[in-house]
Amino acid sequence: MTSPERALVVPCDPRCDLGHVRRFSHEAMATLFEVHIVHADARYAAQAAQAAFDLVDRLENELSRFRTNSDITRINHLSAGERTRVSPSTLECLAIARAMYSLEGRLPPGKISVLMKLRDIFSTS
Repeated sequence: MTSPERALVVPCDPRCDLGHVRRFSHEAMATLFEVHIVHADARYAAQAAQAAFDLVDRLENELSRFRTNSDITRINHLSAGERTRVSPSTLECLAIARAMYSLEGRLPPGKISVLMKLRDIFSTS
């Protein structure tokens, strides 16, 4: 269940028919994602929800340390001086981590080894 502070609420046009609220669910990243769509065409609403869930799955494949060939797993297995290609989404995530490090002087709490590698990279850059 999505908590109110985590829910994205997009205001509906006051003329829309709330009788057409359609709910879609999808399991990923060890949680349940839900999308609520207001649209008269059920097929169109389902396609929109599937596009959102496809994005969630793509991000999980790129960022999960539990996936054997994810960007994060490959980064975790790099030796000093080695390189690997990563997706734009992974670069954006790493840029956010770097910005957090710059603001806080430390990385967010957690035991993810990629964060430790980032700490070492950022402290020398």
